[in-house]
Amino acid sequence: MKIPLDCHIHTPLCGHAGGAPEEYVRQAAEKGLRLLCFTCHCPMGDQQGFGGPKIRMTFEQLDDYERMIERARREGEKSGVEVLLGIEAEWFPEEKELVAMDEMLATRPFDYVGGAVHPHLPIYLEWFEQHGINDDRGRIETYLEHLLRAVECGRFDAMTHLDIVRCYGTVQHFEAAPHEALFRKVLDACARLKLPVEINTSGLHKPKVGAIHPDPLILDWAQDFPLMYIPGSDAHNPGQVAGHYDEAAVILNARGINQFVCFRQRQRQLFHPSQTQFAATKEQPGDV
Repeated sequence: MKIPLDCHIHTPLCGHAGGAPEEYVRQAAEKGLRLLCFTCHCPMGDQQGFGGPKIRMTFEQLDDYERMIERARREGEKSGVEVLLGIEAEWFPEEKELVAMDEMLATRPFDYVGGAVHPHLPIYLEWFEQHGINDDRGRIETYLEHLLRAVECGRFDAMTHLDIVRCYGTVQHFEAAPHEALFRKVLDACARLKLPVEINTSGLHKPKVGAIHPDPLILDWAQDFPLMYIPGSDAHNPGQVAGHYDEAAVILNARGINQFVCFRQRQRQLFHPSQTQFAATKEQPGDV
């Protein structure tokens, strides 16, 4: 199986990525991809709390972002790579912090909105401290409870990197197995609400992770649910486009995962890697 699309690509506007969007598109063409969706980190009302200029663009940069992706789209037309406009959005336990983001999502022409819970951000670490949640188990369990609420909130088209709590120093030690029941609740909710789960390959080049997101054990549990999947490299430079896709294909093949979805104009579409043209119609329940 060859994974033909990458639906998690960043731009320099996030402050921690490099390379022009056109470079990402050319890399996608060289690697035989048919579709690329840019999903840079969305601006937030509390910019500093959610990481500041080294993490995300400002609201004032949204027009620049759209223009950048439009240039990338024209570049993609030269090589047969479809380019889509997406965003990586946030969930946080205090709704007031999401108001400005919600207003932005309602007015911008995104093809795809990926949902994320980022517990390593300053505002989240402060929330943990305020609520006395400082040990690994407490943070992991709280993250998963919050992830479930994010799945159920109705804002997002898919959920990204389900076990990101293991990264960036949020906890000192992570194992999925002790938290199986909570992970299963999240997976069940994704299946029930038809919210695709992202296969994010970036964990394979993170030294302290060395595994796909979500962890292969979580993917084993996922086989008990009628889930849909959307693949992404989480690329922060052009060389990371479709990064570790060959390794990911082996992991997915072993679990019988060989269909993916993408989004155009916030509409979910199903396709199979063997197709030369992506399906123009929405998938139907039971297709995955």
